[in-house]
Amino acid sequence: MPQQEVMLAKLTRREFETSLALALFPENIRYDAMHDQVEKDPLEATAEKGRLFAQEAVRQVAAFVQGMMDGRIRPPELKHYP
Repeated sequence: MPQQEVMLAKLTRREFETSLALALFPENIRYDAMHDQVEKDPLEATAEKGRLFAQEAVRQVAAFVQGMMDGRIRPPELKHYP
């Protein structure tokens, strides 16, 4: 399993969200509030992790859209019932 997949497998929601916030809008992070929480998962967050998550999300969305444009990925057939 590649290192990035191992990192994602061990990740908690709070660490993921805080990492994204650190990467995308660090000026809005309240570090004092992170230390006051019962759950300490957000303290494991880093801006570098957040950048990696954001890059991977963009890569996967771009690959999906490219697959739709190329015809490799087709939307599911929707059934309409009057």
